Amino acid sequence: MGTGLEIALVGLAAGGTVASVQQGRQARKESAKARKAEQRLQNVRAARERRAAVREARLQRAQIQSGAAQSGVATSSGAVQGAGAVGTQLASNLSFLDQSSALTNQISLFRQRSADASGRASTYSAVSGLAMQGASLFGGKGSEEESEEKPSE
Repeated sequence: MGTGLEIALVGLAAGGTVASVQQGRQARKESAKARKAEQRLQNVRAARERRAAVREARLQRAQIQSGAAQSGVATSSGAVQGAGAVGTQLASNLSFLDQSSALTNQISLFRQRSADASGRASTYSAVSGLAMQGASLFGGKGSEEESEEKPSE
């Protein structure tokens, strides 16, 4: 078996690996919290942009209708088409905001998955390193004991 120092070193390496794994888990949890907060922020921004787009469309429609009424052509095809175009533009803007929000959420999710995978890779690397240290400590010792037990000729 190994000396007290070797056993202490392996114990220290094991403790370090456990701490590393725990910190990796904590980091992933905090990263997930940050992603959720980022998503909420994006949703708030998107809602504000949607309200602003609707407000702007209402103002434009009111200006068209007011101008047409003052000119006496409120029911003309040009006034009706102008107001309709504002509605079409609003629908297009809202669709863009929805797509943008969905893509931002998707990007955030992919970043979280990447961070999770990176954390798991670090954990596996730490465990592998510990195993390699243990193998080198105890593997080398066994060879030395065997050569000391055999009488040399």
